[in-house]
Amino acid sequence: MTLLNYFEELMHSQEFAPPYRSLSIRTIAWLVCIVSCLFCLSAPIASADTVYLKEGSSQKGVILEETQKSVIMSTAEGEKEFFFDGVTDIEYDQPEKNLFHTGLQLERQGNRAKAIDLYQQAITVNSQFTKAKDRIVYLRSLARYEQEHLSQKKIDQKEGALQRWNVEPLEKSLYDLPQEEKNTILHRQLGIEIEQDGLFPVVKNTLRLPRPFHNTFQTGDRIVEIWGESARYEGLDAVIDKLIGPRFSQIKLVIERTLRIERQDARFATAPLKALGVTLQQEPSGIEIVSLKKGSLAEKSGVLKHDYLVGVNGATVRYMSLSQVANAMKGKDVPLDITVQRTMWLMRGELK
Repeated sequence: MTLLNYFEELMHSQEFAPPYRSLSIRTIAWLVCIVSCLFCLSAPIASADTVYLKEGSSQKGVILEETQKSVIMSTAEGEKEFFFDGVTDIEYDQPEKNLFHTGLQLERQGNRAKAIDLYQQAITVNSQFTKAKDRIVYLRSLARYEQEHLSQKKIDQKEGALQRWNVEPLEKSLYDLPQEEKNTILHRQLGIEIEQDGLFPVVKNTLRLPRPFHNTFQTGDRIVEIWGESARYEGLDAVIDKLIGPRFSQIKLVIERTLRIERQDARFATAPLKALGVTLQQEPSGIEIVSLKKGSLAEKSGVLKHDYLVGVNGATVRYMSLSQVANAMKGKDVPLDITVQRTMWLMRGELK
């Protein structure tokens, strides 16, 4: 029986109220369809991440960030943060993210081999899952360094071996050094000093390194991610331990930087993106700057192609459409502050 046949029978039944008999069958059918669609839209989303709490309840939404201590979730009521001491389990909607989450937990417990196995499974599910690839690179490079250090310790135990073989001793393990020495090594290797400022470590001093160790840090940069793992709540000592490493090895970071732009171009009042000289694109991971006009105001202010725009005048753009972002940039005379996140691949240098 079709929908129209059903309503034709319903209209002639005794249960159907007289006032509605004046409506056409097709009109009633469309009204019911519209109401059904509205109900479906208002119903909870089945395909969502879920956080299960120790108190017995659960929360659905989209997990935006996972840190050492918590997960930050976007929900229908706004952003919420759930600390692990009150969480029993986390279930991601995407299987590769479930594998990555479990891998992180195992890695933090010291089971690196099993973590790498899970990261590889995540890549098998989604070959474009960059965070899993980053963790594998990080863990394997760390294992190579530790293996070299262990081999050197075994050599040192043999009396006179170094002198007989004319072998230069390997540097003492970086992770065994006092914190002050680690700070010195960080300055030598990456050309920066950092301090804790709120939730994230911040660059307080920079020293430009010679090529090929050239870095692009600026004072005030926030380090938000190291090898695909959030630096939120990490603490200064733990962050420094992750930043230093074997000489001439690579490291992948995401930094956050706020840039000030003088809105002297008249187009800022109506077309701020043209005034800046940028093209934005909404991606699953955020709002990406996909093109940058050469010699534009944005380029002169330090914006790079493939930066992600995360803030305008101190307000997050996480939930804004592209048109809303453009509207937020409109204005004149007063400066415009934009906050971008940038992925950086660096090589650890060695300054004397």
